[in-house]
Amino acid sequence: MASLLAQLARGMIFAHKDYNELSRKRSKRRSAKRHGSHLLPNEKFMFARLPPDPPSDCQVISTSAYSVRIAWTPAFSTESDLTYNIRYRLKHNEDGKVRELRGIKGNTVEIMSVDSCSLYEFRITAVSKYGESKPIFLVQYTEPQLSPQHILATKLNANTIELTWEPPFKRTHEVKNYIVYFTENPNASLSEWEKIPVNGRRIVFPDLRFDWFYMFSATAVFKDGQRSPLSRALFIKTDKLEFHKHCVGQSRTIEVMDSICDRPEDNEKTALLKRDYASFAL
Repeated sequence: MASLLAQLARGMIFAHKDYNELSRKRSKRRSAKRHGSHLLPNEKFMFARLPPDPPSDCQVISTSAYSVRIAWTPAFSTESDLTYNIRYRLKHNEDGKVRELRGIKGNTVEIMSVDSCSLYEFRITAVSKYGESKPIFLVQYTEPQLSPQHILATKLNANTIELTWEPPFKRTHEVKNYIVYFTENPNASLSEWEKIPVNGRRIVFPDLRFDWFYMFSATAVFKDGQRSPLSRALFIKTDKLEFHKHCVGQSRTIEVMDSICDRPEDNEKTALLKRDYASFAL
């Protein structure tokens, strides 16, 4: 009787089992044994190849009525064949066509055939065989046709700046001279800026304040007395004044004074002249 009840109970248990699930588990165990482990051996590593970092220090170097010059610092990447893509469009024209420059191999580019007096948005990305980086955005106005073109500020040393520019796109041969405006107060109105007439297309500002901000702009004066619109304003910061320990005289002076203070004080027993004594055998 007991054996009969045991057989009935065993039949009820197996009747409620999901044989399909059991078969799947068994097949997984067999496949795991057949394929083995996916762990790498010792001192072996697997690196995920990711897209490069975006370029850094992207900036507009200069602009004209129909071109924009852009420069950047190379993106960090282990790949040597790194290139760059630039997509640009009119900023406030959502339906405007997006233009693209692909496969740029250097760190500078001049984008031509843009509209004058227009606000453009630029997106710069780094590209490798593993993908494209996130974009860096720049926004810049192009110059009017009558303004000085490609105005550029260059640091000659810590507190000396050279300002250069190219003639206007229109009325080039009618330019009499230029007027350069500059200020060290960014909040000042244009009437408060200092101005210097310049006959050429270059001027040097020496002996500026160290570690200070300056703004520069230029306008063209034509032979009939008219003036062009102002060029884009340049915002420049001079460098800090650095002291080199080998060039500062106070350090040597302090050493001399310390040596004088270390000398013993003279008294009435101190000999005025140092004498060298010698002994003689009699």
